[in-house]
Formats: sequence, C-alpha cells, structure tokens
Amino acid sequence: RADGRLPYQIRPPSSALGVLSRADGSARYSIGITSVLCSVYGPTEAKLREEKLDKAVVNVVWKPDVGQSGTRERLFERFIREAFSTAIMVALHPRTSFQITCQVMSDDGSTLAAAINAVSLALIDAGAPLRSVPGAICCAFDEDGALIVDPSQKEMERAKSVHTFAFENDSSEILTCDSVGIFSEEEVCHAILTFSITFKRYFPKFEQCAQVCRNAVRTLQAFMRTVVERKVQKVNFG
Repeated sequence: RADGRLPYQIRPPSSALGVLSRADGSARYSIGITSVLCSVYGPTEAKLREEKLDKAVVNVVWKPDVGQSGTRERLFERFIREAFSTAIMVALHPRTSFQITCQVMSDDGSTLAAAINAVSLALIDAGAPLRSVPGAICCAFDEDGALIVDPSQKEMERAKSVHTFAFENDSSEILTCDSVGIFSEEEVCHAILTFSITFKRYFPKFEQCAQVCRNAVRTLQAFMRTVVERKVQKVNFG
C-alpha cells in the first residue's frame, strides 16, 4: 500500500471524550488523518410530529468538512440512525428523542466507520442506555480484487467496491453494513441473509470480507474501551 501498511493493517486510532461542554455527551474519534467530532443531546422531548408513544426516536445530522450536505450525507445519516436505533434502548424513553450530530473535521477515507465509533463513544459519555456498543471498520476490494482494511481516500477512489461494517461489541454479530461500488450478486445478499452455515458456504467472498473486518474491529473496540476507562478513572480519582 502507498502508505506502507499491510493489507489488513489499520491506521493508529485516537479519541477524546467530553470535548464539548454544552452537549450531554461528545467525543472526537480519529483514525489516521480522518477525524469526526460527535455530539449527543438526549433524551429530550420529541417534536410532536415525530414522537412515538412506545419508544424514543433517533435523529442524526451529518455535517461534511467542506461544502453542503447532499445525497451521500443523507445516506450516512440513515445508516447511523438505523444502527443506533437498534443499539440504544429506545423503549426506556418513550416520546423522547436523541439528537446525534456528526461533524467531519478531516476526511482521508473510512469516514463513515469513524463516525460510528465517535457516536458510540459520545453516547457512552452521555450515559445513554445502550443494548450494545457498535464498533465499525471499513474495507475495500482494490482494482486487482485484493481485500484491504481501513482504506484511505485515494484507495477508496480506486477501489472496485467499499464496504463499511458495524459490529455489536458483545456478540461480534453484524449490526449493519453499507456497500458501495461494483460487486457481485453474492456480495449483495448480505441485505437479506444472515451469517448462517449455508451463507458462509455459498458466499465465501463476502464472509471473508466480514471476518477480516470482524477481527480488525476488535482492536478498535479494545481501544474504545480503554478510552472510556481512562475517562472513568479521571472522574473518580481526579
């Protein structure tokens, strides 16, 4: 790879909690040059037109580093909203809302995965009730069909397809997946099939992609756990 990394090697991650004083929870998550700042407000009273009687609603706003939001940003908002509507225990707070804002500080690839990790940390900082703590990683099939993990922006531009996986921290099961580019029908079947033995047998390429990402995200989840532990120690012991 151009930056000297091995195919399955990720860039060094870094993070900080509580970086915004007025938000209920906030976090900055960076991986390499890519950096996302996330703020969380809630649970707060939901607007009348969007409130649900039996659960909280999750709203997501994506702010790019340059320019105005477009179709790509709307897709990112939907992806994050769907992932965290499952991860947050929304039934505990009916008729309320969680407002999540993701501000991209710098973009050098794998930004959606970085944003998901930032949201997870910000929700922990806010003390939100979570069923699981999603961790995300991005991978891509390059022009030669080789699988690479945590692609840079240039690698994503040259890739045949790019896949962002979000995993649950307790079971390592796939929470959701976003795929963009040219890929086979087999790789699309993740939208309707679970990772059963049959799926692994008949769709080995996608399963290989998922397994590589699953292994990589464990490293990031361990890092996120360390970040939270440092914050707790700082609060408890000054």
